Amino acid sequence: MSKYNDDFKPGTFYHIFDRAVGDEDLFRSTENYNFFLKKIKKYWEPYFTIYAYCLLPNHFHFVVRSNSLNKTNEILEQFQIKKELTPETFHKNSLQSCGSLLNSYVKSYNKYYKRKGGLFIRAIKRVELKKSSDVTSAIFYVHKNPIHHGFVHELSEWDLSSYNSIKHNRQDDFVNAPQVLELFGGMDGFDEVHNQFKYKS
Repeated sequence: MSKYNDDFKPGTFYHIFDRAVGDEDLFRSTENYNFFLKKIKKYWEPYFTIYAYCLLPNHFHFVVRSNSLNKTNEILEQFQIKKELTPETFHKNSLQSCGSLLNSYVKSYNKYYKRKGGLFIRAIKRVELKKSSDVTSAIFYVHKNPIHHGFVHELSEWDLSSYNSIKHNRQDDFVNAPQVLELFGGMDGFDEVHNQFKYKS
């Protein structure tokens, strides 16, 4: 059994990730990245608040906090979705939103590129982050991925992550920078953690 299959509970932090099958790419163009983020917003908004993300050609990472039951039910009502979640049904519906996201993206991707079959290696993986230090470590891990895989030399050079939005204290559609910076004790703490990783040639 996979160790990356923790249950979704309300008000809890998670590291969510997945990758493409074999040598496939999930994203072949800027349009693919943007389309995937639009799908994220559509399917995840009722269930998750995003604290960090990074999209790379063949995989992705997100750090999220699951919404409270009240918030989830309020958003579902706004979307005119007729379901009211309970603590017992929260995991099932949150996981279903992840499956709907991947299935919707694959369907559009296959149609556009005239391909068939699965694109993701398996169902979405998720790990509960139980301590505040786990959350900040996961955010740093997500942001350093483009350097770790040799795509760029500096964190700020990769546009398809939340690093620049947080670094410049911007609030966009996906990440609430002030909320994230609070976890690090402010910008100085954020910089102290992120400046520890440098590209090694």
